[in-house]
Amino acid sequence: MSLRIRKVLGYALTDVVPSDPRINWNSPLLDLMGVTPTFGDFVRHLEAAGPFEDPELEYVDMVQAGIGERTAYRLGSCVVHSFDYGLPNVMVLVPPSYASTWIQDDNIFDYVEAHLGGEADTEPALYDVPGIDPFDGRWMDKNTGLELNHNYVRGYRRALELNDTKQQDSAARRISVAGRPRPETPLFTDAATVAERLTRLVPGEIRELAAYGALFTAPGTWTSLKPVLYTYWS
Repeated sequence: MSLRIRKVLGYALTDVVPSDPRINWNSPLLDLMGVTPTFGDFVRHLEAAGPFEDPELEYVDMVQAGIGERTAYRLGSCVVHSFDYGLPNVMVLVPPSYASTWIQDDNIFDYVEAHLGGEADTEPALYDVPGIDPFDGRWMDKNTGLELNHNYVRGYRRALELNDTKQQDSAARRISVAGRPRPETPLFTDAATVAERLTRLVPGEIRELAAYGALFTAPGTWTSLKPVLYTYWS
């Protein structure tokens, strides 16, 4: 093993197994030798594919600005997974427009820090994080993938801290989809339903990356992704 430190922020499956049936192992995003698709191909796909239910994806020019000069780079670099190095059960997806800042290689501070004890600590590490800026504090319904009104979710989470079941159920029934009026029939009937379906928002760019690369065999697999910080050596 070489001494190359890699750190990745992104949205991950953390229970991947060999020949995992949820993953299309023939996806071009997993072809390490392939040149295509590129970041530029992804931008052209977004330009042609709209309109999107997620309003963030309507601003393709912002995605292109984030990609910058990387248009000819291999889009598969946004999917981090290896059975040989790191943690084989981990597959991390990075939004292409954040690849230059969320994927970090050979930072001198990390390298020195890893050697403070003499021998380099090359054990990979995976950390769940509460969210990644600018998506921190945003939530979705795991069943639909729709973003939820963060103010009502915040009220529900405060009710959990009070350990008052009646207040928790009331707060759960107030939660609605972001940008939409609250329906007459509550989206969630009680706190137990929210506990089953509430999850951190997976950015639209991540979802579109997976769909464009036909990475998953089932359309809802992306709802199991969660924000992580992943460190490994290769």
